[in-house]
Amino acid sequence: MEILNEKITAWGSHEANTINQIARCVQDERVVRAALCADGAAQGEVLETAAARASVDFQPGTRYPTGGAVEIDPPGEPTLRLAFEPALRFQMRGLGYHHPTWGHGKFVAPLAVEREDFVVSEADPADPTLMHLQSLCRVRAEQEGRQAEDAAGLFESLVFGPYRPYGFTSLTDGYTAR
Repeated sequence: MEILNEKITAWGSHEANTINQIARCVQDERVVRAALCADGAAQGEVLETAAARASVDFQPGTRYPTGGAVEIDPPGEPTLRLAFEPALRFQMRGLGYHHPTWGHGKFVAPLAVEREDFVVSEADPADPTLMHLQSLCRVRAEQEGRQAEDAAGLFESLVFGPYRPYGFTSLTDGYTAR
């Protein structure tokens, strides 16, 4: 089974009449869907649509994203494009996710404490315990008829196993430009 789990969240200022929206897109070979919620929207005012596309660029030899975009076609409106460019990368293992001893939320002992240090730039990109990432990104929102908006956002990524659309063929192989 091939899986790609991409979650993209972007936001901007709270000024009126801007594109400021929260977008999430989950993509695999079968399903692409997005949810948009404009700034100031009331609870439940969310547009959910399958009219969305996502693309991710990866650092060669890794599964670390270097950029990408989400395009969403809101009904009756021009395509909304959210382009992202990671500025900082955080390995979620630092919070316990996929940690061999300190799994996120795992009970170890009543007062267990431990410290672990590693240099992010020296981390093995094929280590599955380090593949779950949160990347702080520069985000640019563009939609015909509206002023482009620059913002910051988070891109969460975790890509395990083969996934043909990006050329991954094994559990942890890195990206190879096609």
